[in-house]
Amino acid sequence: MITPAPKPPTELFERLVIDAGTPRGTCGFCGREHIASDGHLDEGELEGFRKKSAISPQRYREHACHSVGIGELNGITWVEGCECNSAWKYENFIWSHRRLIIEYLKERTAEMAKQAGEIADGLKSL
Repeated sequence: MITPAPKPPTELFERLVIDAGTPRGTCGFCGREHIASDGHLDEGELEGFRKKSAISPQRYREHACHSVGIGELNGITWVEGCECNSAWKYENFIWSHRRLIIEYLKERTAEMAKQAGEIADGLKSL
């Protein structure tokens, strides 16, 4: 089991990371399974989930909603609100290195804009 990060990610970061919803999702960081009890589930799926949860309550989380939010961080699926708080490490990294990231994005986009202009100029001469 993964040790939880010191704190959860901010709502802003969660909102930006989450790009899909599913009736059932597994956090790739800790292995915890999440299920939306009001979601479109197969016959008996919720009951089976609840039985597993009774045996291993730390591994299963039921949410009273239609879908659980999921997103990807570094190629790993993260479930919104998972108590492993793994998304916080990414948010903290981005914020701690924001100046470097901002400068990188500025220079990289300027370089790409220059390349696009060169391509456009080349197309004009055709």
